[in-house]
Amino acid sequence: MKRKYFSILLAAMTIAASANVYAAPSIGQIIPEAPKVVEGNLSNKQELIVKDVDTGAYKDKVAEVVTKVNDDNTKVTMDEVLKDLKVDTTETIKTNTEKKVNPSLYESLTPFVDLVIKEDDKITYETDGAIETTLTIEAAKDVNKKDVLLMQIDPTTGKVAFVAIEKLDKATGEVTATFDSLGPVMLIEKVPIVTKKVSPERYADE
Repeated sequence: MKRKYFSILLAAMTIAASANVYAAPSIGQIIPEAPKVVEGNLSNKQELIVKDVDTGAYKDKVAEVVTKVNDDNTKVTMDEVLKDLKVDTTETIKTNTEKKVNPSLYESLTPFVDLVIKEDDKITYETDGAIETTLTIEAAKDVNKKDVLLMQIDPTTGKVAFVAIEKLDKATGEVTATFDSLGPVMLIEKVPIVTKKVSPERYADE
C-alpha cells in the first residue's frame, strides 16, 4: 500500500516539475518595463503598452501562427511561420529601414507579445502614423545589434514587418525601434547556418 502511495506521489511530483519547466514566461519576464514613446501621435490619454497576446482579436491565420509559436510544447521553425503567413521568401524582403534581409535565417528569441495602445479601458491596434519607442527586452541582453530584428504582424491583415533595431544597449536589453503598425511582436536573431543550398553570406544584411 505504501509502495502504491509512493508511486502516485512520485508521478504527481514529476508532473508538477514538468509544469514548472514548461511554464510560459510572464510578460514581466520578457519585457520588464513599460515602453517609452520617443516620437508618435498619441493623445494625452493614450499610452503604448505591451501585454499578453489576444488571439481573439486577430485574423484567423495570425491567431493560429501566434498560438503555435507561443506554445512551449511545439517546435516551430521560421520557415513554417513564414509559409503560414504567406511571406514569399523568393522575393526580396526588406526591413522598415529598407535593408535586405532573409528571415529564413532567423529564429525567435522571445514569444509573441502584443504591442498596443491603451486609452482608459480600451485597447486598440490602430495607430495614427509611425511610433518610435524604446523597449527593454530581457532576451536582447548581450546580443549583437546587427543580428537581431523585431518581427511584427498586423493582426487584421496578416502583413508581416521586419523592424530594424535602431539602438541597442546590450547591458540592459533596451532597444529603440520604429513601428508603422501595432500587434503581436517578437524578437528574432540571425542564426549562421551554412548548408549546400543556403549561405548566410549570400543574404547578409546590406
